[in-house]
Amino acid sequence: MNTASNERLQAIQKELNDMLEVRMGDLLGVVQATEEVTRQLVATEQEIQRQTALKERLETELPSLQTQRKGLQGETQDLQSRIDGLKSKVDHLQALREELMSNLSDLKGELDD
Repeated sequence: MNTASNERLQAIQKELNDMLEVRMGDLLGVVQATEEVTRQLVATEQEIQRQTALKERLETELPSLQTQRKGLQGETQDLQSRIDGLKSKVDHLQALREELMSNLSDLKGELDD
């Protein structure tokens, strides 16, 4: 082979090596992007599993919580009834107090006469 052909082959080989290097860089970028997407998918799947387990646990606790809520509602109603009764007694006692104060005032008026 002559030197011109040899130089031409070297130029072609350099050009192919440059193209190969660019393609390898592109491929490496695609591989890295794919790895990142895969990591994100794994993390998402783990979060889905965690959320699913949490949902299942909460669903099993729900009947108990609903029963407790009903019990607390009953207790609240009982306490409200007691409060209403006590308020009624307080109102009655205040009325009696006012009546006693009025009677006392009347008696003082009679004594002063």
